Amino acid sequence: MEAAQKAKEEAEAEAARKAAEEAEWRKKLEAEAKLKAEIEAREKLEAERKAAEEAKAAEEAAKKEQEALKKRLLEEAKAKVEEAAQKKEKPPIKFKDAVGRKFSFPFHLCQTWQGMEELIKQAFLHVDVIGPHVQEGHYDLIGPDGEIILPAVWEKVIQP
Repeated sequence: MEAAQKAKEEAEAEAARKAAEEAEWRKKLEAEAKLKAEIEAREKLEAERKAAEEAKAAEEAAKKEQEALKKRLLEEAKAKVEEAAQKKEKPPIKFKDAVGRKFSFPFHLCQTWQGMEELIKQAFLHVDVIGPHVQEGHYDLIGPDGEIILPAVWEKVIQP
């Protein structure tokens, strides 16, 4: 009987040891699962933080790009306005004809050779002696320095 009791005690001790091992194994499993869940939560938070930072950086870059575009467009518009104002504000061309009359023609009308030719023909329409010669194109235009200005270079040479 002692042997049976001893075997029973050994069996109980073995069962208790197995139960303790199993409890320890479960605790270890729970700790690992908890640690794994904690790591996953941290990784998720880190990924969300990185995504938020990237979104913020992308938003800032888009904002900077939009501001640069706006600034460039404003500068271009300002340059166009200034250029248009300069074109409008050019002083008239002063012209003295062969008869001694003085004219002041708007720059935009005599900027091209055709425009200047039309103005000259109008000016000499009622002049008796040289009017018909001018109407036929028999004249030279002389610049302020005394040189003849050819029709081919008129637009490059003419200045208010």
